[in-house]
Amino acid sequence: MWLSLDPDLLVSSQTNNRTHPLVYGVLGERWEVTARKEVIVSGGVFGTPQLLLLSGIGDPDELESLGITPRVNLPSVGKNMTDHAFLINGWQINTNETFETYLAPDVLPQSIQEWNQTHQGPLSWTPANQVAWMRLPRNDTIVQTHGDPSPGPTSAHYQLIWATGWIVVGVPKPEGSWMSFATNLISPTSRTCLLQSIPLFDPSLSFGLNRWDIKAKESGSI
Repeated sequence: MWLSLDPDLLVSSQTNNRTHPLVYGVLGERWEVTARKEVIVSGGVFGTPQLLLLSGIGDPDELESLGITPRVNLPSVGKNMTDHAFLINGWQINTNETFETYLAPDVLPQSIQEWNQTHQGPLSWTPANQVAWMRLPRNDTIVQTHGDPSPGPTSAHYQLIWATGWIVVGVPKPEGSWMSFATNLISPTSRTCLLQSIPLFDPSLSFGLNRWDIKAKESGSI
């Protein structure tokens, strides 16, 4: 079952500020759903604010500029979005002792047999089995200028992940043996607004990392 994202259908009827959304089944059946107490919207980090905005719940001026009829004045909807910027670099190496070696067609049956018999061997671990949680130095200019955004004095600013293989997402593995080195922003400070991707979520939505986040990413990529 899924909820209609058509704003005219979503808010098909209102009584005393109560919305009656339309729900569709897999065979095309349609129901009008009502609630005795409350409705919990759980559409994910993108889907939830998108659903609210399409329903007219948000900043009235911004909604009107997109042709959406405002119904509830709640300017914070779709704002202050943040995410962990993740960057993976691949490095070619001069050894064939990488994770892909054990997944090769002529080797994989042996790896599976070893796992089935002993629960050990290459299939008992993952390509990324080394992780470090790192902080920028206290005397770093960016920390002294803009402060420390992490939850506490020992909390990480960024994460380093090493992998004995090619784990660069979305990029086919080139020929040869590779290792991957990933940096993950743990205490991000950049924020963005979902409104620019309404009515449909735009996967190219850019967060536009600010100076603090860029500095942390650079430190983790050296």
